Amino acid sequence: MRTFLTILSISLMISSCSSEEKDLPVEIEPLEVDTETAEEKIIYRDTTHTFSDVGEFYSFGSRSYDTLISIKQKKYRLLLESRLDPDMRILHNQSYPDGDILNCYSSVGYQGHYTISLFEGEKTVFALKLTKEDFKKAEYSLVLVSDTYLPQLIEYNETFNALVFQVPFSAEGSCWASHALLLIGLDGNVKLVDKLSGSGGNYANHDVQITADHSKLVSLNAIHYADGKSLSFIKKNANLMGVDLFDDCLLVVYENGKHAEKNTYLKDYYGKTLLSFKYEGWTGGLGYQFLWEKVKDAYYLMDETNNCLIRVQKQNGKWNYTNLSFSGMDEFDGTLHPNDIMVDLSTEINEFTFYFDTASGKIRKITPEEY
Repeated sequence: MRTFLTILSISLMISSCSSEEKDLPVEIEPLEVDTETAEEKIIYRDTTHTFSDVGEFYSFGSRSYDTLISIKQKKYRLLLESRLDPDMRILHNQSYPDGDILNCYSSVGYQGHYTISLFEGEKTVFALKLTKEDFKKAEYSLVLVSDTYLPQLIEYNETFNALVFQVPFSAEGSCWASHALLLIGLDGNVKLVDKLSGSGGNYANHDVQITADHSKLVSLNAIHYADGKSLSFIKKNANLMGVDLFDDCLLVVYENGKHAEKNTYLKDYYGKTLLSFKYEGWTGGLGYQFLWEKVKDAYYLMDETNNCLIRVQKQNGKWNYTNLSFSGMDEFDGTLHPNDIMVDLSTEINEFTFYFDTASGKIRKITPEEY
């Protein structure tokens, strides 16, 4: 009997174990996953690394500028100081792909110190200290190797309740230069840092552009509002050439794509497209510009590439554009008409002069002899 109970007990234990094993998770050997495909990683065939050390062209003396300014009908004293630190070096690493090659670049520069102080009589309103790291939102690789130059006061902007500065940066012995946009509130806090320009960029973007009512600021690729918000005009699949400020709208130009029928837009200050058209008339070498001039109520863009002027005009509340071919214009014979307005739209290569008769609407031109 005891033997039978023992056998029965063992049998029940085996049965119980078998039942529990059915509920256990089954281990499956993981498959080999192609992580490059799954994560869409790029495998570079080669990596190049370049290194730039600090130069010997720096000036390590301090710079300063002291001036009186008016804010809300009160007089203030603004003191600007800058100094390059010969005992402190900073390193910046960056990389960019070129096909299947990864280019890595390291540069070393000296630390810079900026002090911006505002005084009301004997009272210090604020004394703000900045270093080069505070300008990382500008073209930092240039900021790093640049000397320290004094910020340039553009204005006190009442809408932003801030002092608007341009801060220049440049690499000695080269054409590499740019500005940074800097806004400092009257509480001494930095409200905005942005990039104004880069080497080879649109000339208009080298300076901060301010709307006529001074309520908005335009940087290299964005428009900024007093509430701290901004609107960027950068597109994922289009290279932004630049943004120019018209009287009541923005001219936003992208690089011509292979199949793009339109690359240029008039936009209102909140990004709404008012008009789009094809334009490829920018000119310049080290830095380009969109050649245009406003005559009466119309904007005329020079397009030497296509031998025409592009007239952009608002009529009955709607924007439109017209291509005005050079071949349809009479040559200027030296006789001025009473309503003529002379406009110089010379490119880097050729000198063009146009005479706009504001009464008849006709345009005469002086065509360059070599054209």
